[in-house]
Amino acid sequence: MTGTARHWLMATNQRIFLSICLLLAISPLNGGALSENLNSSSFTWSYTELDALVRQGVEQGHGISWLTACELAIADGYPCKEVDVLTEDGFIVKVYRLPSSRLKGDASHTDKQSAVTATVVLHGFMGAASSWLANGDGRSEAGSSKSPAGSLPYFLWEAGHDVWILNARGRPPMKHVTLKPEDDAFWRWSWDEIALQDLKCTLQKAKQMFGRPPRIVAHSQGTLATMALLSHKQLDLEMHAGEPKQQILVSDLVERAVLLCPVAFLNSKLDSLLPALHKVVSFACRIGRPCEAPVFEAVRSALAVVNRADPKVTTKMLCSAGCSSPSDFNQTAITRLTHSFPGGTSMQNLFHFEQLIKSGPNMRTSKGPMAYDFGTAYDNLKHYDMSNPPTYSLHDIQTPLGIVHGGADTMATVPNVKRILELLPRQPDLGLKFLETYGHQEFVYGLGARETVFPVVQEMLEASLP
Repeated sequence: MTGTARHWLMATNQRIFLSICLLLAISPLNGGALSENLNSSSFTWSYTELDALVRQGVEQGHGISWLTACELAIADGYPCKEVDVLTEDGFIVKVYRLPSSRLKGDASHTDKQSAVTATVVLHGFMGAASSWLANGDGRSEAGSSKSPAGSLPYFLWEAGHDVWILNARGRPPMKHVTLKPEDDAFWRWSWDEIALQDLKCTLQKAKQMFGRPPRIVAHSQGTLATMALLSHKQLDLEMHAGEPKQQILVSDLVERAVLLCPVAFLNSKLDSLLPALHKVVSFACRIGRPCEAPVFEAVRSALAVVNRADPKVTTKMLCSAGCSSPSDFNQTAITRLTHSFPGGTSMQNLFHFEQLIKSGPNMRTSKGPMAYDFGTAYDNLKHYDMSNPPTYSLHDIQTPLGIVHGGADTMATVPNVKRILELLPRQPDLGLKFLETYGHQEFVYGLGARETVFPVVQEMLEASLP
C-alpha cells in the first residue's frame, strides 16, 4: 500500500470513528437526545446499524458540501456580497453583506449621509454565518405542508437594514495571512478572540464604510462575545494595517446591541455536552494534530446522512437545548442547516466554555465571565500582565441593550439571564422580552420566530435611544 493510500485510509477511518463518537457524545443532552431515539419504537437502529449507515455515507462521500451565506442568499433571491475582514492577529474572516435597498445606486455604493448603518449579526457556538439563513425566506414551497419560517437577516433586510452576517474564525473558508488550518497555532483562540478580534475589526470596517457606529444582533456565544467587547470603555484598534494602534471608545464603535439568549454563565446541561465533546476531540488530537477541522467536517457528513435516514433525530438534537416541541422546527430548515452545522470550533474554545461551567456555582459573586485561563500564573502573566485572567465586568457595559430570552432555554437559563440583568448597570434600554415556551434554538430556527421574535428585534434596533 502506498503512503498516500495509507494516509487516505487512516483519515477515512478516523472520520468515521469521530462521526460516531460525536453523534453519541451529544446524547446526554435533554435526557439523551440521540439515545432516546435509538431506544424508541419509532427509531430502532442499533449502534451497529448506525455505525454502518454513517460509514457508508462517509466512505461514499454522501456528506453535504459547505454552503456559504451568500450562496444561500442568492439562491433565495437576495443580494449578497462577500466582505473580507483582516483581524489584527492575521485571520481573514468572512462577512456576508446583504446591502440595504435604501442605498442609492449600485449595491456596493455607500451614502454616508443616509440614515443607513450596518447591522452586524453574530452566530452562536456551533453555528456559522449560513446557519442564520437555514429557515429560508419564508415563502411557501410547492407541495410542502409547512413553509420555512423565514430567516432573521432576510427579515431585517426587508425592513431596510444593511445586514452584515459575520462568519467567525474556525469555520470554512478558514483563512489566515500566514497560518494554515494544518498548523497548531491556527487554532489557538477562544471566544475572547471572536470578541476582541473578529467582532471588533468587523465593527470598525462597517463604521469606516458608513461613517457611523453599527448595531449588533447576537445569539448564544455571539452574545458572550458581544458582552465581552462592550465591557470595555475603550479598545486598542489598528486603524490601518501596519500603523500604530489607536484607542477608540466603544461608544464610537457600537450604537446598540440586541442579545438573543444571552450567555455569560453556564451551569446547565452543557455540563454534559462539553466534557463529552472535549473527550472525543482530545482523543482525535492524540491521533494527530491539528484535529479540529477534520473532526467537524466528519460530524457534518454524519449528521447529513442520519438526517436523510430519519429527520426526527436531527430535529430532536436541535431541540435538546430546550424548545416547546420538536415539531416547532421545519424539516426543510434542518436539511439546509446541515450544510453548515456544526460550524466548528477550537479545543481552546471548548476549554474556555468548560471554565465557564466550572465557575457557574460562583456566579452569585462574579462580576461577569472570565477571559481564558492559560492554566499557570506565568502563562497568564505573558498574556494579561496579571497572574489571573481578567473578568469582563458586565456592570461596565454602557451600550444600549435589548434582551430577548425564553423559559424553555436550558443554556441561557432564566436564573442565568436574571444574574446578567442584576449585573448590568441598568435595565436594558431597548427592552426586555421573555417568551415562556421558547428554547435556545427557536429564536433563530423556530417556526414562530418570524411572528414572535423578529419584529421584537426590529423594534429594538429601530427604537429611539434614551
